[in-house]
Amino acid sequence: MSLSVELDEFTTGEPEDTSQLLSSDPVATSPSDEESSARHNVVPIVMRDEPSGVCGVASRHVWWLGALLVLAGLAAGVGLVMAFSGSFGSFGNHSSTPVVSPEEESAHALATLALQQATEMWTRLAFFTDHFPARLGGTDNLREAARWIVQRMQEDGRLESPRLQPVSGVPHWLRAASDISPPDWAVARFASRALPDHQRTAPNATTRAVPTLQRTIQVVSLGGSIGTPEQGISAPVLVVGSEEELKSRAAEARGRIVLFDVPFTSYGVTVRYRTKGAVYAARVGAIASLVRSVTPRSLGTPHTGLMEYEEGVERIPHGAITTEDSAWLRRLSEAGTAVDLSLYMHCASAALPADAFNVLAELRGAELPDEVVVIGGHLDSWDLATGAYDDGGGLMAAWCALELLAQLDVPLRRTVRMVAWADEEQGGSGAEEYARAAFADGAQQRHVFAVESDNGVMTPTGLGYSSSDGGPLNATLAAALSRAEQLVRTALQLSHFSVSQGGGGADVTPLLRQGVPVGGLHVDSEHYFDYHHSAADTVDKVIPEELA
Repeated sequence: MSLSVELDEFTTGEPEDTSQLLSSDPVATSPSDEESSARHNVVPIVMRDEPSGVCGVASRHVWWLGALLVLAGLAAGVGLVMAFSGSFGSFGNHSSTPVVSPEEESAHALATLALQQATEMWTRLAFFTDHFPARLGGTDNLREAARWIVQRMQEDGRLESPRLQPVSGVPHWLRAASDISPPDWAVARFASRALPDHQRTAPNATTRAVPTLQRTIQVVSLGGSIGTPEQGISAPVLVVGSEEELKSRAAEARGRIVLFDVPFTSYGVTVRYRTKGAVYAARVGAIASLVRSVTPRSLGTPHTGLMEYEEGVERIPHGAITTEDSAWLRRLSEAGTAVDLSLYMHCASAALPADAFNVLAELRGAELPDEVVVIGGHLDSWDLATGAYDDGGGLMAAWCALELLAQLDVPLRRTVRMVAWADEEQGGSGAEEYARAAFADGAQQRHVFAVESDNGVMTPTGLGYSSSDGGPLNATLAAALSRAEQLVRTALQLSHFSVSQGGGGADVTPLLRQGVPVGGLHVDSEHYFDYHHSAADTVDKVIPEELA
């Protein structure tokens, strides 16, 4: 047997009064106990037979977030017994294995419900990313996406106090600051050394001109970069494989366009050429810089992302090209073929920062309502695609995890809050605003743990945690995470799952600086960076069962 819950039809309509979505006290506002007690009378639960094996694959994202918060005792009592737990018996291919504890039985209930709703969750993510793509900081898409989520939560009625938290000072960078289309590209020109046979054998072959070839290259400006003049920048290309090689060839770099052809090893290692490449190149006199896209695999898709300048170092245009074009330019360089590149980038930063919203919603705890556990993902995305993996799926997993708890009528000790942070991609102003409000004078609630999902929604493999002092967690939280790890390994037979020190994320870091322990989901990310920050980050890559 299993649970099935039908979701309402999606709607794109705007609320009649947008002010109803805003909270004057965005962090602390919670419904009364009377309002809280009515939240579960929303969705009917239908029992039906389920093919064997469904829970044998319950290794997924939404379920783990729910299990972390509830079954380990972070939000619920250690002796959690759901009101209807006795009706479940055994699940799927575990029919011969009795459920030996209320926590395990609850785990199976969460897993079954999540998997039954996998298609509905995926459909909601598809609607969100299809209708609100390219949610870059400062855009109407980002603001409208936040309003839609709050409206949808209010219509569903499962979560308490859905609201917008205003965020100011959001960077507003424009990929296309003019009407020129496409906004970014480059043209490579080089001399062919492969003359036709009849020219090579002719008596005067040595005096014939070598043909000049040209090839158009895909370029994407990196977030925060300045553009080129409208007529572009033309210069010879210098291909290097590291910062050290660039330093050793500094004399060659002056007046050139530097290409960092650095193969992907890990994101943490390779991404510095995207973020700092313009600084490295400008220090040695380059007039522009390019970077091989930060990805292990490519089908001709350049990857964007944030870059940074440094005070006192000249600002030069900085873009990314595909791994295929980068490897091609490397081969020409190693063959001794000089390449001239004409680079066109028409990006710019707006004169003033923009406004955006965080989205907050919660389930209020019964015993310790002023102690808050946060789960969330970020609302914004890069503009090349729809941000399904980064981070629409993480946001949706947190949202749906809270809905699962509400649908199962799980009794919560502490308040569990879902946060969709604005502006993770361009500086984190949404996370900074949330932390500022949470620790403002007069704040009534205390944050005890915050978990971020921003590594894609592939199968979870573990959770990494960090404390503000870098030491061990407090005894209560450590015991809770240990119980969660054991439960995942035994009840759902995921022996590879582990909880370990070292983890978090950009959006929970401001809370960490305030002393709140934080965590981040680890996932099977083999293919995550194939799509990351590229036009390929679309919902068709997301597997419904992995989202659930």
